Amino acid sequence: MKYVIVALLVLASATAFARVKIKDPMVITDSVTISSSAKPDIMESGMTVQYKSQNYAAVASAMEKITGAVKKSKDICTFSGYRISPEYQYVDGKQINDGYMGYLDFDCKFNSAPVYEAVGNDVFAIADADSAYLLTSKQIRWSVSRKVMDAQRSQMKIEAIKTVLRTARDYSRASGLHCTPKDINLEYNDFSPVAREYSAVRASKTSIQVSEPDKTDQTVSLSVKYNYVCR
Repeated sequence: MKYVIVALLVLASATAFARVKIKDPMVITDSVTISSSAKPDIMESGMTVQYKSQNYAAVASAMEKITGAVKKSKDICTFSGYRISPEYQYVDGKQINDGYMGYLDFDCKFNSAPVYEAVGNDVFAIADADSAYLLTSKQIRWSVSRKVMDAQRSQMKIEAIKTVLRTARDYSRASGLHCTPKDINLEYNDFSPVAREYSAVRASKTSIQVSEPDKTDQTVSLSVKYNYVCR
């Protein structure tokens, strides 16, 4: 008889344990946004260069002159090359060839406005000698470099993890359960860059802005979404 009682107790314990195992855990969905200020450490600017001629070779030659000037400052300026496209006009419904247009766009990143001024002077010097050039100058603005942005993001990620773990402990104490974070999703929201202002200008060295613009801290935020599973 004693054996039977023990067996029943063991069976009852096993049944209770099974109920705990299959019980649905409590799931808490949570989110947090961490914001920080990034200090601009680099300036950006650049130009778009256009050149039109009835002669393809003349356009190619004009574009090569500009690329040569930009390549001299390849430590601060980059471009993906130029393109030449045929131009057309329509007369009485007929498409007529109207020469060729060359396009070149380059961007520069630098720490001092006078450094960029040297590039602008070289490009404008070329354009001064040929009125077929049309230059579109981009306004100089401060920006946050990739190096600074990556460092900022790493620090924000550490802070986000600390926040998630700290909240897990708070929920555990409040519920009397053991809460662990799960399905953590990090989404960086880069600052909205200041829109570049363009001003179409004919070749003129005095048209390029070389003064240093105002520097304003820019906001970066990290959105963290996650679940807590409490058992």
